[in-house]
Amino acid sequence: VYGSGIQDVFYLNLCQVLTGACNDVKRIDCYNFLPLDDMGAVVAEEMFLGKTKAEYEKSVEESGGSNPLAEDTLTTACAVAASMNLDVTDTYMQCKAITGSGPVYHRGTGRTIQAGKVIGVDSIAGVKTAQGVEVEIVFCYKVTERETETPLIEWRVTGDPDLRLVVDDIKGEVTTSATLVNRIPDVLASEPGFQTFMT
Repeated sequence: VYGSGIQDVFYLNLCQVLTGACNDVKRIDCYNFLPLDDMGAVVAEEMFLGKTKAEYEKSVEESGGSNPLAEDTLTTACAVAASMNLDVTDTYMQCKAITGSGPVYHRGTGRTIQAGKVIGVDSIAGVKTAQGVEVEIVFCYKVTERETETPLIEWRVTGDPDLRLVVDDIKGEVTTSATLVNRIPDVLASEPGFQTFMT
């Protein structure tokens, strides 16, 4: 059994390489913009597209504050910390509904979302560490309102020096599977046993 994906490259290795060029690191921020334009009805329902902000907040309240999106984002923040041997001392996570400033057409469902209705969700999570380094990850899942809104991942490292790295489009339809396929020879040559990115 082998599990992998784009997270190895874009959510762990790029951050490690960037921080490796710093004398000192105080904070790590990652912003991800993930357009929902072509996502279908199931994703539209999960993201509350077309609902009111009040409906979204009521659903979050009824779930007892549990939110799979926020939990996934927190997992990413914790994985970043673990990959750099940082000891997590505190965590936080939240999701916020994003409402449209005007009507927005959603290709995935073929309908127009009216102004003021939910067009996406910001999932925010972070960790504080014993070493004093803070890590915050933001995933913005949203129907685009402008042509300038395109998929991207942005890493910012605050330290000595401050550094920034932007990947304009991760081409997830290719890179997700290529990451796995390219590692098949390593898996076949590996020793038996359970391994993670930390081993």
